[in-house]
Amino acid sequence: MKRRWNLFTYPTMDIKAAEAMLNRQAEQGWRLEKVWLGLLASFVPAKEPVCYCIDWYDPNREDGTDYRTLLADAGWTLRRQTAYRNIYEAPAGTQPIQSDSQLEYQRFRKKVLRRMGIGAAVVAIYLLVMLLLILGTGGWDWMATAYLLADSDLLSVMLPLLPLILVGGGAWLLRMVWRLWQWNRAIREGQALPVPGRRSAAVAKVCSLGGWIVLLIFLVAILLDVLGKRYPVSTLAGFTVGSLIVLFKFQGEEYRRRRRYGVAMLVVCLTALVAMLVLPEGLTDPIHVQPPAVLREPLEEMQEQGDPAWGKEESSLLLYHSSWHRYGAPDEWLQVEVWTARGDRLADWVWQQTMRELRENGTPEAEGTDVWRVMLGENDDLWLLRRGTTVLWLEGSEGFLTPLLAQLQEVEL
Repeated sequence: MKRRWNLFTYPTMDIKAAEAMLNRQAEQGWRLEKVWLGLLASFVPAKEPVCYCIDWYDPNREDGTDYRTLLADAGWTLRRQTAYRNIYEAPAGTQPIQSDSQLEYQRFRKKVLRRMGIGAAVVAIYLLVMLLLILGTGGWDWMATAYLLADSDLLSVMLPLLPLILVGGGAWLLRMVWRLWQWNRAIREGQALPVPGRRSAAVAKVCSLGGWIVLLIFLVAILLDVLGKRYPVSTLAGFTVGSLIVLFKFQGEEYRRRRRYGVAMLVVCLTALVAMLVLPEGLTDPIHVQPPAVLREPLEEMQEQGDPAWGKEESSLLLYHSSWHRYGAPDEWLQVEVWTARGDRLADWVWQQTMRELRENGTPEAEGTDVWRVMLGENDDLWLLRRGTTVLWLEGSEGFLTPLLAQLQEVEL
């Protein structure tokens, strides 16, 4: 069948632009077939002329039976639902669902604005708590950031994208404020809510598509964390119980969509639980950052020569980190920190931050492009080396450091 496609990533405040686009397609003889994942609208040839109207919608609760019956009696048939929007279709020439701009704006506030405000408040509170924690510890520790980058695929993509997310969120908020001002002015002047220009709506659609792409990246990162068994089973079990509570508590027809969300969440949580319990370890290792084998071999050899007091290793899409201690005879000890980055820019950042710590905590005896040394005592040294995109922090007694340094100094990448 012949079809036409149109990007349908209109932001919430551009509901009038989405409605105008649907009606332009209808005037050209096309009828809405489906909206795919809220991203693409497909159209098929219309057998009879139609028109469209988009109404505000609360995604967590359906409209009442009386309201739906009233629209049906007026000739409007619900065609599709997307976030905050019901798309209605009727024969061409049918009277609009709402011709009073003030009532339409009131319905927007009731159905959409409050819920959006709650979501914005939650994000603002989260950012405020993070800021207070940072200020309470005297500033953000670079190593804490590096640990987060290495410990989770989700955080390894979220933190680099955070500035873009904040800029996009700020632009979205400004656009919403501008749109509210336009609507209030139209209400005061007794006019219909204004329709955004086609160029403005197109730019907004493309920017919204960017938000969907970021969301997709986050979902893929979450999947990788699940495959890497990085989420506690108790957390997934808690989400599973929460999904069951939603399904049992909200039984009415008005909660149909909320129940669909609950079913989707239940399926996702159960699938993640099964994956974490059944799948083998190391499935994501091939795509995670790993230190070069020529560096790993001498480090592992040195580590195996004694019993380390403790050790840990984590790796993500952006950064690898391992840390361990080794103790031997009295006064013989070794601490190793290894960072391997995906790319020179991140490696430069780790190198600069570690050198800054050396400048703050001691005076280097010798300085080079990739080797720093700080004397801690008569027989104890601290060495900082860089090989390619790998940064090594070696601290301990000469008995352990000397053979390890001899091997590492010979490594060429």
